[in-house]
Amino acid sequence: CYKNKKTSVLPQSPRYSLNTGCFLTKMEEGYELDLTYVTERIIAVSFPQDCFEETYLRNLRDVTRMLKSKHTDNYLVINLSERKQELTKMNPKTLDTGWPDFHAPPLDKICSICKAIENWLNADPLHVVVIHCRGGKGRIGVVISCFVHFTDVSARYLHSSHAPTDLTLSHYHRRSSTV
Repeated sequence: CYKNKKTSVLPQSPRYSLNTGCFLTKMEEGYELDLTYVTERIIAVSFPQDCFEETYLRNLRDVTRMLKSKHTDNYLVINLSERKQELTKMNPKTLDTGWPDFHAPPLDKICSICKAIENWLNADPLHVVVIHCRGGKGRIGVVISCFVHFTDVSARYLHSSHAPTDLTLSHYHRRSSTV
């Protein structure tokens, strides 16, 4: 069941309702989070940085309950916020990236996050990955974009005799020489 906000001009991505089990396009009253199924196997969960700790914990418990009921133990949480003890306690399969607020991560950290996502999703067709951030959606967007590019480069590498770096550099060279 999809519900759309009629006053919206731009289409919004569906969000999962913790109360009804339906997908919504607006945040429910009482919740300060955004849970979006980017694909069937990639879920983005963001919380505003300025929400109260008790609200964050209550919402996190609800999200964890929903994930366990819908995906059992087949989900991995990638935490893009600074380390959160509560998140790891509620979700034992959590990868803490230690990505500090207001900083860009080193390229090797982005690559290891992408490789961890790829390994988890390839291990079982029921596996889903939950990309979590308390502090907005910027880091989530960066990781998802990088993962899409990473999987494209990995797929081309499987069908080529070149290393992934060679493919990326040749792709960049082709693009820069046509501009």
